[in-house]
Amino acid sequence: MLKKNAAVNAPGSSKGLGTKIGWVILCMAGLGSSTAWSYEQALAHVTTVQSSYMPNVVAFRVDAGTASCPAGVWLLSGSAATTDNNKAAYSLLLAAINSGNLIEYGINAGDTSCTVMFLYELNGP
Repeated sequence: MLKKNAAVNAPGSSKGLGTKIGWVILCMAGLGSSTAWSYEQALAHVTTVQSSYMPNVVAFRVDAGTASCPAGVWLLSGSAATTDNNKAAYSLLLAAINSGNLIEYGINAGDTSCTVMFLYELNGP
């Protein structure tokens, strides 16, 4: 049997403890996700791979670009701190150029230094 004031603590009531906790969690989640990650992405064929700066960085060109890095500009992948990853990226790019497969890559939005944040090889031309 319901008590006389049971409606005050009913689910969905603005006076219930559960609703207040829900609002606190919602507000905290909103504050915690205030940093937005935005990428410019492209699908492209690799046209040139440069090994001069290996193992510190991989430089390459593609036939399709993004707003900040149009087709034909040098894209850079890696840094001196990530030499093992750079070797893997270099291998991926060589496989893509030799097979004619597309790659998908992404840079931070507005990054005119054209530093690649992620790189995938796609199956099939």
